[in-house]
Amino acid sequence: MRRHLDMEVGFLSEFAGGQRKFLNVDCEPGKGPQPGAADLLEETYCHKIATGKLAGIIPDTSAEPQTACMPVTKTLGIGCYLGVPIVLPGGHVFGTLCCYSGNPNTSLNDRDLSTLTAFAEIATQLIEMSSFKERSKTEMLFRIRDVLENDLMAMHLQPIMDLGSDTVSSFEALARFETAPQQGPDKWFEDAQEVGADEELQLHAIKKALEALPALPQEVTLSINASPSVVLSPRFARLFTSAPLDRVMLELTEHAAIENYRHLHDALSSLRSAGLKVAVDDAGAGYSTFQHILNLQADVIKLDRSLVTEIDRNLARQALASSLIFFSRQTGSRLIAEGVETKQELETLRHLGVEMAQGYLMGRPAPLQNALESHTGSPLANAC
Repeated sequence: MRRHLDMEVGFLSEFAGGQRKFLNVDCEPGKGPQPGAADLLEETYCHKIATGKLAGIIPDTSAEPQTACMPVTKTLGIGCYLGVPIVLPGGHVFGTLCCYSGNPNTSLNDRDLSTLTAFAEIATQLIEMSSFKERSKTEMLFRIRDVLENDLMAMHLQPIMDLGSDTVSSFEALARFETAPQQGPDKWFEDAQEVGADEELQLHAIKKALEALPALPQEVTLSINASPSVVLSPRFARLFTSAPLDRVMLELTEHAAIENYRHLHDALSSLRSAGLKVAVDDAGAGYSTFQHILNLQADVIKLDRSLVTEIDRNLARQALASSLIFFSRQTGSRLIAEGVETKQELETLRHLGVEMAQGYLMGRPAPLQNALESHTGSPLANAC
């Protein structure tokens, strides 16, 4: 901008708390203020231009009575000046977009001011977009705080069936949010991550999930979800102080690369020694999940639904599933197929040698009591 107008210094300012703050500064070496510097608003050109007390074009500050006697003229070494207010939708004056040089420039004219005004309009749009994002983040954080403080999260349980006995061997605890906006749990956790509340929300979900464990029969385990970053939190292990870890399976829900598996091993070591089982979720969904399987020595591997869907009609998916089944047998781990929705898929998985399955065919996620009552004929029937 300043180069286009042949000026030495260009800056974007913000008005806040009775001050003019330099947000962004572009200048020739050794000239101009530092970003973050601030002055009393009433003592600045910016304020006078925004309030209409000073023209937006000042070719020679020494020839303008107001600017000639203003301390800032000497402090910043202003010889000529262009300035335009940044006015957001609704009429709020955000600040100004300005540029100046140390020497007078009598060639400055309305065309230069129009050029600066065009740049200011672009800046206004960018600031409004940024402000909208910040407002959205604030609203996200407020909603998540509301969930945590008013206990607006419920846990639904989805059965995991043992295909050898056709009984429920485990339940996966899945978070459901009982407040607006109506969006999936994945989006809630994504929002929490964006505003820095992911750890707190995940830990709350784990705590809620563990509350269901005493209601389940002794032979049925509970599967909970956590990201590696939460596992590394000192608060994570404390949640399991009184939990029967031999009845808990931890599903690691991370598709990105893990930088240091040793730290994760160390964080899980004592819990695994006490009986905790570790599962790698979404196997087959990407390269990183195979890295997790190899490096974490998982007790359980969960086949991703992308491999399971229509596996009865897809030889390539059958081949990849077979290789993972072989791997699980060779390494002593167990395998669960996720997202099973048809009898044909289930029979194909049985034929391939899959030990356990989960999906809408076996049962949808449901509140604890509903989940228990809906599985007549399983070990759960005796517990109701």
